[in-house]
Amino acid sequence: MCIYNRIPYASGTQCSLFRNLQIISGALCFAELGTIVPKSGAQYAYLHAAFGGPIAYLYAWSAITVTKPSSLAIIILACADYAVQPFYEGTECEPPRMVIKLIAACGISKLGIYVICLFWQNHTCRKQNQ
Repeated sequence: MCIYNRIPYASGTQCSLFRNLQIISGALCFAELGTIVPKSGAQYAYLHAAFGGPIAYLYAWSAITVTKPSSLAIIILACADYAVQPFYEGTECEPPRMVIKLIAACGISKLGIYVICLFWQNHTCRKQNQ
């Protein structure tokens, strides 16, 4: 059961305040963990320190193969949907899903090329500075 469904419609400020308190408490927890476990790696380092290597490996594996790519896909699909909306604003029809998916695919490929270029730029700069 979601607590937000139990709060009446008139108390939107209370709902927003509750969400902000959740966010602040999560941020404070990560700040405390960062001071206790002074290693790089965020959640992986915290899980490794608390539960050992196998649990940390399973987290890293699931994050790399499922969690991070799916969240990136959702974000890019939402951005593509917003990018297409102005072209269909005066009409009564919805934008075709294929157009949104093509724009999202172009966004993902452009993002991939950008990341590869950044990697190679840093790699060649390190090689030249040696």
